[in-house]
Amino acid sequence: MKHCFILVFFFSTLLYSRTLEHIRWHWDYDRALIEAKQKHKPIMLFLQKKNSKESKKMLFTTLCNQSYIKDINQKYISIVLFFEEKNLYPSELFYPESLPAVFFIDSKNESLLINPIFGYMPPDQFRILLENLNKKKI
Repeated sequence: MKHCFILVFFFSTLLYSRTLEHIRWHWDYDRALIEAKQKHKPIMLFLQKKNSKESKKMLFTTLCNQSYIKDINQKYISIVLFFEEKNLYPSELFYPESLPAVFFIDSKNESLLINPIFGYMPPDQFRILLENLNKKKI
């Protein structure tokens, strides 16, 4: 009986951990940029506002536990920062019209790959955006 319980616990933990995908976030723009250049990957920068319901909604629905998270981890270096901490990223390059904001950035020259996303975007729309971006073969 004890072995049966252990097996059930092990398999349920394994299944649960496989369903919860999360983005491997960086919290330091400069270090992430260096890594992106070394790995020849673009950057996905998520700027959020402290205590913002829309920022939390975007983070916990669109950027958490979605089928495309594995793809993001493979193809991008992802950064999450608070808008209020402008000294932690080049705010003169990435200044949002509204928050939250997502910027897709070429790591070679820090130019934008597409127009930024301003405000909340539902997961299905974000998936389509990623598919279109991936077709560009960045």
